[in-house]
Amino acid sequence: MGISLEMPKNWVEFSLGLMRALWPILVATSALALQSCSVASLVELYNDTSSSVVVTALDHPVSVPPQSSTEFAVVLARGQHWESVTISARGKTWRYSQKLFARIPWGSWRRGPFESRRAFVRLDSRGQIYLTSPSGVAVSQPSGFPLRPEKT
Repeated sequence: MGISLEMPKNWVEFSLGLMRALWPILVATSALALQSCSVASLVELYNDTSSSVVVTALDHPVSVPPQSSTEFAVVLARGQHWESVTISARGKTWRYSQKLFARIPWGSWRRGPFESRRAFVRLDSRGQIYLTSPSGVAVSQPSGFPLRPEKT
């Protein structure tokens, strides 16, 4: 089956022919793009301190009052540049590599739509991050927890 160089009789025939010719390329490109996507991973952080904190993840700062929660996204895909999550409070800045959040055990993530997942953590006044249940109840800390800020 060769490529016809005849001019189509109408625009519809031309469009359908072009779509048929490009379909395999579109499918292959889409498959490659989807393989490089990371699963959406959200962390819900409860500010268990006596002052407001500012959480910055993926260059998106969010102010969190004391005894309140916020969520932030982390990228847990392997082989990518690991960003940092920073938390600022009362003149202190705590920095955590997003790689640390990969320590959250698979069973501790709550699954959501489109393969998304959410984990629940609590920040204490020393900058340590503890894994909690979705209701905020303390749980036995897995290996690698609590997360401690990087030395600065």
